[in-house]
Amino acid sequence: MRRPTSIRDTIQWFPRDTICAGIDIGDRYSQIAVLDEDGEVSEKSRIRTTPAAFQRHFQGKPPMRLAMEVGTHSPWLSQLLARLCRFDPQLLYPIGHKTEAARAVWSILRSRDALVRSRTMLINHARGIVKPTGHRLPKCSSRRFGKLQDKLPEYLCPALEPILQTVNQLNDQIQVYNRQIECLGRDQYPETALMQQVPGVGPITALTYSLTIGDPWRFARNRDVGAYLGLVPRRSQTGQSDPELPITKAGNRYLRSLLVQCSHYILGPFGPDSDLRRSGQRIALRGGKNAKKRARVAVARRLAVMLLSMWKTGEVYDPLHGSANESSAA
Repeated sequence: MRRPTSIRDTIQWFPRDTICAGIDIGDRYSQIAVLDEDGEVSEKSRIRTTPAAFQRHFQGKPPMRLAMEVGTHSPWLSQLLARLCRFDPQLLYPIGHKTEAARAVWSILRSRDALVRSRTMLINHARGIVKPTGHRLPKCSSRRFGKLQDKLPEYLCPALEPILQTVNQLNDQIQVYNRQIECLGRDQYPETALMQQVPGVGPITALTYSLTIGDPWRFARNRDVGAYLGLVPRRSQTGQSDPELPITKAGNRYLRSLLVQCSHYILGPFGPDSDLRRSGQRIALRGGKNAKKRARVAVARRLAVMLLSMWKTGEVYDPLHGSANESSAA
């Protein structure tokens, strides 16, 4: 019999009369149910969710097919998963975890995002404290906000000066993360240079896209990446009814938010002329409720597809490629 060469092959390689185990992963303890070759429950156990405990439990045991799921109904769900895995492995879909190096890079991205969100919260807090007093802090970028000590009402300085100092510290640390991300993309993820050809796509978006997608060839069609990132509308068709619903918001929320931010720039006053910009403008001109919001989401979806195509082909970005083809055809 052919040895398995992938996770899916590993699941399908064992014959049906093999031992199967369903594992429900809990925060502290995990439930395990094992079915023997005849499909009878031969073991029900509860172990701590630690590498050492799992190694002790499974060490020396015969080969078996494993199905793992996380939930609150551990007693019955683990047994159900064991039976499901035994009955038809095609009902399950294996996942591939990121490598340790990729997880380390991903931690940098998420840590930077945590600092950015903390900075935004502090800036909003400071503005909210000042506004009811009849004063207003001037509009400025987040990087300059920590320099507004002289704009504070004198009696609010004891309360808000520490906030502004913290914003300054956050700005410095965010810049450190920015330099790390640029170096990582340049040295370890060369595909990010291709993605940054698109105006509005910076090192953070490109690196997040690369880490989230992982293997670009796992998508048979480039357009499938839009659904993978939750940028396609939900459907609920019943009879003649086909209502317009919001997007699914599946997949990685952080990457989806970054792509939408890119679409803001592409459709904004400083966005250069491109096929992406023109397509979004056409959607926005249709009018109707939330037309501009739909345009931004549509541009984010097309951007995700374009980045995947550029990654696969290595082609140079042409902002008006589609328009040039239409002109030639005309």
